[in-house]
Amino acid sequence: MPVTVLIHSAAGGLGIAAIQIAQLLGAEVYATVSNAKKREHLKNNFGIPDSHIFYSRDGSFVGDVISTTRGKGVDVILTSAAGDIFYDSFDCVADNGIFIDVGRKETRDNGRLGMGVFKRGITFTSFDLNELGWSKPRVHQE
Repeated sequence: MPVTVLIHSAAGGLGIAAIQIAQLLGAEVYATVSNAKKREHLKNNFGIPDSHIFYSRDGSFVGDVISTTRGKGVDVILTSAAGDIFYDSFDCVADNGIFIDVGRKETRDNGRLGMGVFKRGITFTSFDLNELGWSKPRVHQE
């Protein structure tokens, strides 16, 4: 069974790069987009099934992801979202899954994430690629 990945804002630059890497590694890709044009772009250019693309402008994607994954959720989430969408996304992570935050707004602003989400063994990581470039220039250059 392949690893499942939910990529928020999947039609943007980071999202497209993440899709390409996930597909190269054989992952099953789920995506969120903000409009129908972006949905069509992902379907036509990356072969993501319509059933795997959700709208990100409200929390409705949570129920859609859970339903589509038959109650399991996804193994990995990559997001730069903030606010309710950030917090709602934790409900989409499978037990022992991984949540990757590259937006950093919630962590920089000392957001309201409770420790209860970690009862399911979720791993959470948050980083800023720009900061990584400055703090570890050798990694950035490679």
